Amino acid sequence: MLSKIILFFCLLLPLQAIPLLAEEDTEKESKPLSIEERLDRRMKEKETPWKKFPEIEAKQISGSSTVKIVPQKGEALVLVFLASWCVPCQLMIGELKRMEKKHNNSFSKFVYVFTHDTKADASAFIKAHKLGTAVLATRKIIDVFNQPSLPSIFVADRQSLMVMRRLGVNEKGLNEVDRFLDLHNSL
Repeated sequence: MLSKIILFFCLLLPLQAIPLLAEEDTEKESKPLSIEERLDRRMKEKETPWKKFPEIEAKQISGSSTVKIVPQKGEALVLVFLASWCVPCQLMIGELKRMEKKHNNSFSKFVYVFTHDTKADASAFIKAHKLGTAVLATRKIIDVFNQPSLPSIFVADRQSLMVMRRLGVNEKGLNEVDRFLDLHNSL
């Protein structure tokens, strides 16, 4: 069975590479595209996970009701997946708070989504680190975002389009998010 699978991929991969090479040749002959044209092309080719940032509902930590998390037009939404027990999450929370404070008076909103956490643990973490908007993840959120590794960041732009996702965020990923927000808020 394994040999059939290997044979299948050996035959399939070269066939898929041929159209890619042909497309690359035609793109080199055309004029360079502007940023707007490249973004339009990426959206048409579905290179981003969603055209629109998904509307999600999460449980409020302070109560039992749910809250809708929807990107607002004209505002970037930074959705941070973390957990109180996650050591990398604990290490990056100071940098996230710095970014949130830096972009607080601009068109950006940070929402912290606690996954695989209890209300008590999440509440203690929020209180200890003085976080702003924070919610508990529901099964649906975890399914929509394909069980993101922790910590992870998803960003929606002013048009509510998914423009960035960083899984297992490290310092480089945080710097990319910060640069995007700088650029987003300078326009």
